[in-house]
Amino acid sequence: MGKTSKKIDKKVSQVKELSNDLLKDINKKVTSTKKDLQKQVDDLTAQVNELREEATKPATKWLKKIEKQYQKQLNKQQKEFEERAEALLETKNKLVGQLEDALSKLPLADKIMPAPKTPAKKAKATVKKAATTAKAKASTATKKATGAAKSGISSMKGVGPATVKKLNAAGFNSLEDIVNAPADKLAEFKSVRGSDSWVEQAKELLK
Repeated sequence: MGKTSKKIDKKVSQVKELSNDLLKDINKKVTSTKKDLQKQVDDLTAQVNELREEATKPATKWLKKIEKQYQKQLNKQQKEFEERAEALLETKNKLVGQLEDALSKLPLADKIMPAPKTPAKKAKATVKKAATTAKAKASTATKKATGAAKSGISSMKGVGPATVKKLNAAGFNSLEDIVNAPADKLAEFKSVRGSDSWVEQAKELLK
């Protein structure tokens, strides 16, 4: 039994050694594989970055070209603007000079005689006189209107407001119209009492 136990222990020890050696070999290979994989990843990353730089070079060059053209156009427009502004300023100065020259030929304000002012008393008297004149004219107009009314168609005997209205509608607005009216036209009013004497009355009133 003792010999058998020793043999077993020896075999176990051998197996352990083999296992340890195998594990070491596996770990070594795994480590090597990791390094290889990391190297491959690094190489691939470097290639990607290189490709990215190569791809962005044309775009960067194109953008620089556009920026250069834009700056050139901007400088051109700025130059044109400055030239136009200078021309406008020159025109403005010229017009101002012409205006000042024209104003210098005008009479000075202090040499112009002010209009004389009407004294307060004189103005009051003028207003009073104007009011009196207006009142007199109104009175005269009223008298004339009254006289005209008395010497009008209504001043004839037997001609009342209703008859005057009918005569006006027929075209008779004054005594002259009655005197100069055709007989057939006046005949339209033969039913009115006293119409046969209208012509004679009108002639008398017009004298």
